[in-house]
Amino acid sequence: MMSDSKVKTTDEILLELMEKLNAKPDATAPVTKGLLVISTPRSGSSMYCDSLSKLGLTGECTEWFNLRYLGAYAKLKGQKDVDFPAYLDFITKKTTLNTGVLAVNMHVEQYTA
Repeated sequence: MMSDSKVKTTDEILLELMEKLNAKPDATAPVTKGLLVISTPRSGSSMYCDSLSKLGLTGECTEWFNLRYLGAYAKLKGQKDVDFPAYLDFITKKTTLNTGVLAVNMHVEQYTA
């Protein structure tokens, strides 16, 4: 039986994520540390980051520097191009969860690009 519900695209899901982040209050604790998880695709880095986040050891650790995330942020803000310092400030305030740790997951090819 077919469902009439529409399957969301990745870009729609990422825009919803940015909208949820935008609605959250800013973290009040200053960022004192950063964590960059550099990995290869399909290596388990997302599971590792999810574990760190759920344990409260870091903020929300995900691929914040992925171009699709940046595009979703630009769409949220109604911008053609991303103001990266403003994006970094946004991600820092919305994802550190008062842990003081900004956490980012990045694949090797994203890091080298």
